[in-house]
Amino acid sequence: MKAYFFSVLCWGIIHSIFAQSYVIFEEDNFENSFGVWQSSGGAESNNVLEIMSSMYSIDQYSLQVAHVANTGTQAGYTYGNSLESNRKYRYFSTQGYYNIILKFKWKCNGEAGHDFGTMFYSSDGIQWTTLKNFQSGKGNEIHDEYIVLPKCAEDSGFYLGFSFTADNSFNFQPGLVIDEIDIQGNCTPGSIKPNTPMGLNSVVCKNTKTSITLEPTSSTGNLRWYTTMNCSEYIFEGPAYSILPLEDKTFYVSAYNSQNGCESPSKVAVNLVVKSLPVIEVVSIVDATLGGDGSIGVSATEFPPFIYDWYLNKVAFPQNDSLITGLYEGNYELIVTNNIGCKDSVKVVLLSKAELDIPNAISPNNDSYNDVWKISGIAQWSDFKIELRNMRGELVYKQEATNNSPAYIPFGGYNQQGEKLAPGDYSYVVQSKERKKKYSGILSIKYD
Repeated sequence: MKAYFFSVLCWGIIHSIFAQSYVIFEEDNFENSFGVWQSSGGAESNNVLEIMSSMYSIDQYSLQVAHVANTGTQAGYTYGNSLESNRKYRYFSTQGYYNIILKFKWKCNGEAGHDFGTMFYSSDGIQWTTLKNFQSGKGNEIHDEYIVLPKCAEDSGFYLGFSFTADNSFNFQPGLVIDEIDIQGNCTPGSIKPNTPMGLNSVVCKNTKTSITLEPTSSTGNLRWYTTMNCSEYIFEGPAYSILPLEDKTFYVSAYNSQNGCESPSKVAVNLVVKSLPVIEVVSIVDATLGGDGSIGVSATEFPPFIYDWYLNKVAFPQNDSLITGLYEGNYELIVTNNIGCKDSVKVVLLSKAELDIPNAISPNNDSYNDVWKISGIAQWSDFKIELRNMRGELVYKQEATNNSPAYIPFGGYNQQGEKLAPGDYSYVVQSKERKKKYSGILSIKYD
């Protein structure tokens, strides 16, 4: 996985090499490297890595695999038992250079998946990281390799090592051959480095859908974003960083000059502080049966006290508490604001059984009892039509509404011309096309 990471990162950096002033500041062609490369470890007893000149060399002296019996005289390996040879390594200084790239030539024969060379990186010569394995199966093909080294190799130094592994397969010649190592970097000593950007604290409410943008002030207009103040690979390059504010985060940001590859000498903390939203729970819903008898109850937690803003069909609702009552059917929305200024919302659809309660008699004698024919529940119907006829079938009263305009008005015993109706029995029809409902029956009018 680490080898794959460095390979992918390498390709991304190579595209920008020629746009920046990269220079070769360390090199090793193995012509004068005796005593510089050291050996360590290795369980393989037959094959070792040595600096020598042979028919397999890339250019005179190269780092090559040799059987122990032929060390220094003849390159090439014999079959092994899947054990690793000694590790040949040396130290390279990178003082004053940044964005380090390792370039070299190599070839390696062998059976695919069995005989291969390995390249290692270390910052201390003790803990080693595998950067890549090499195996082409064609020892006569010379390959050019570019590897981007970890951030910790900048402005300090690193150890580079190689080893070789062979199993009980065919003997192929040559094994791993390495030559013409160049260490490249930019932001050379004496280059002007950009100033460290200014820090930033961004305090926002948690949001799972909408990103926020962190944009510190910088003289270069370009930044590198890290997750630690210590040496590490940057996770993003650009003047601003967008992120969903889900939790507290701290980034460490440096200014970067893409023209000369120089980075500010230090990083600055960019803090994202995410405040908690109120947590809303709907604890009770009583649907409106006849209208004006529904209710909605909620509870809220996380930083009280709370402000409750209710809306009915997107229009502000007069009640502003955790329990609202006397409701008709409709689409209700609640926005809760907590004591730290963060908001969250919940939507509740209050239903209706859409049944009507229709009285069968009235006595409009102004005694304040049963004076009007009040149809309970009809106020929740967005459309309705009421017709009242005498026993001869003549229409004596009619009320009709669409989308509750005009609103329902209870019948008070007067016909369309404003005349008081005679006592007796009248037939009625109450219906709604939208609800596909129809009620019919007899209304008795009495005055005693």
